[in-house]
Amino acid sequence: MDSPTVWTRLRAALSGEQNAETLYAYQRAGATVHDLLDAAERRRFDLAASGTSPFAMPSQVGLELVCIWNAFALQTLGDRMLKADAGAA
Repeated sequence: MDSPTVWTRLRAALSGEQNAETLYAYQRAGATVHDLLDAAERRRFDLAASGTSPFAMPSQVGLELVCIWNAFALQTLGDRMLKADAGAA
């Protein structure tokens, strides 16, 4: 990612924009959710392949999937918002 020029920063400050570096740091930190989702889905597929019904899976598997899918959805929304903001600049 290129750093903004002085003129870009000045224009942003005059229009009341805030520095997005913190948001980009959160974006980089949250990118690990993709690996977590892959691992959790592999565990779920393995349980399903062994004949375990989704309703018979241990509750911690379901809870893990809900939490990871929630994190994935929020990460995706945040990524798209930052991309849209960068495209509008």
